[in-house]
Amino acid sequence: MTQFILKITCVDRPGIVAGVAHCIAGQGGNIIESAQYSDEATGVFFMRIAFAPPPDLGIDAMRTAFAPVAERFGLDWQIHDAARKMRAAIMVSNGGHCLNDLLYRTATGRLPMDITSVISNHKTWQRRVEHEGITYHHLPVTPETKMSQEAALVAILEEQQVDLLILARYMQVLSNDLCSKYRAGLSTSTTASCRASKAQNHITARTRAASKWWAQPRITSPPTSMKARLSRRTYRWSIMPTASMI
Repeated sequence: MTQFILKITCVDRPGIVAGVAHCIAGQGGNIIESAQYSDEATGVFFMRIAFAPPPDLGIDAMRTAFAPVAERFGLDWQIHDAARKMRAAIMVSNGGHCLNDLLYRTATGRLPMDITSVISNHKTWQRRVEHEGITYHHLPVTPETKMSQEAALVAILEEQQVDLLILARYMQVLSNDLCSKYRAGLSTSTTASCRASKAQNHITARTRAASKWWAQPRITSPPTSMKARLSRRTYRWSIMPTASMI
């Protein structure tokens, strides 16, 4: 059965859910799953709907039909076919347990995504990643080179047309600019990077909460944060960062 996924971000206001549901029903669509979250602190509303379109409704026609609703409520939105695998890049430092889990779940089909590359500030996992036939990018970083390193990272993500950036025990704090640029597709598989107050300035409670449901039901139980479009549940790793992992 064909399914379309509609994802929405906007300023919260009355009537959004009703308007979206009315549009889908008006095109003959049947809502299969719906999840939403409204952050009281920021007034931002998030919504994700999986629905089955009628056989004669293509995705371009659905986008055209939905455009007036999006304009009326000022929505930041996208619709895609659920059959299309998400293109994901993974960032990792020295700790590899999250990376190995992601590689295994992807290889066995439990995560419906294509890993475009693995990016790291160390060479620790290069042989492991390349053994899977995946490109490995070594981007070392120091306080002096942080901005140029992130510029190189952005170039890789844009070239590979990445939908989701996963921080799999990547022990560097990303800049505000990078988090803002990829806030709709940034996920972290550890909470350690959110513990310091400096990190909390970059990864907010709003985006952590939204990540818990943003991608249902694409996979069963991978990582979380920053409106992650993958997971149903959140990993909570007990291992704390050490100097050798950074």
